[in-house]
Amino acid sequence: MGSKRSRQLQESLRVELEAVTIHEHLDSLGRRRWLVDQLDNYLDRWLGFAALGTISMKSLLRDDLFVMLLIGTEVYTDELNRAEDALAEKGAWKEFRSLLTAVQRSCNVSSPGPLRIALTSIRNALYAKAG
Repeated sequence: MGSKRSRQLQESLRVELEAVTIHEHLDSLGRRRWLVDQLDNYLDRWLGFAALGTISMKSLLRDDLFVMLLIGTEVYTDELNRAEDALAEKGAWKEFRSLLTAVQRSCNVSSPGPLRIALTSIRNALYAKAG
């Protein structure tokens, strides 16, 4: 994936996040919840393609869905770094990022369970908070 396409995708996500923030009056917690919803969507769709077994991992790692996972991860990290009282969330987030990096380095997603579990842990931490 070219860096121009990656920049376009990143800008698209950031613009959408800002629009949703204004339209739905989201605070920091709401923004992170929205981002986790997006990451969940990207991950489910990407894992679906990976499960087909007909697309090479090299291609899957260059696909827009995986690039959006990486971009969404960056944006979420930025949001999380500005958040206060997010200790449990930060621990789960660190695990998710570590697993995503391992998939990227190994070019293997033989067991998607850990990625799914880590993202669910983040979601649980987010929704355990009031708001």
